[in-house]
Amino acid sequence: MAGDPCAGYGESDKRLPFVHFMRLSRHAHYALRTVLDLCAHPRTRSVDVARRQRIPPAYAAKIIQALARRGIVRTFRGSRGGVALARPPQALTLADVVQAVEGPVAINQCIVWGDCPCPQPCPVRSALARLQAVVEREMAAVTVASLAAGSSRARGGGEARSRSVLKEMSTGGQQPESHRWR
Repeated sequence: MAGDPCAGYGESDKRLPFVHFMRLSRHAHYALRTVLDLCAHPRTRSVDVARRQRIPPAYAAKIIQALARRGIVRTFRGSRGGVALARPPQALTLADVVQAVEGPVAINQCIVWGDCPCPQPCPVRSALARLQAVVEREMAAVTVASLAAGSSRARGGGEARSRSVLKEMSTGGQQPESHRWR
């Protein structure tokens, strides 16, 4: 295909060297996989979670410790010990899990810490603040239960919802009342 940015790269390597993607860290990704595994296996051993999810056991143990500190999972000692979700999956969100291991999600540090060196008012910071609000709201709306159920659009709406989110970002959230989420 002419103009294909992936031209010249092997089929197994579609990464683009000049594009930086916003993405979850490996730590957050493993934490989500751990929590989803605990939905399917309500009380299990951490080594079993690590094996099923193909997470290095020492790494899985660190993730479980972080999740336990934030009240996402409970650990049990002894011969009948193990790990289990501390709350029902319906009461846990994508934001809860990611923030448990990563801290606050930030599109850019000037949004969270307010140390923007640019002359104010900064139009970039304003746009990023709107994007930050949308990301936070969407992450808080996705429950672990909906992820465990395999829902690709945890809150529904599919492509129309995606267009609505993009429109909200571009208009600064100033949508007519009839188009706002309930």
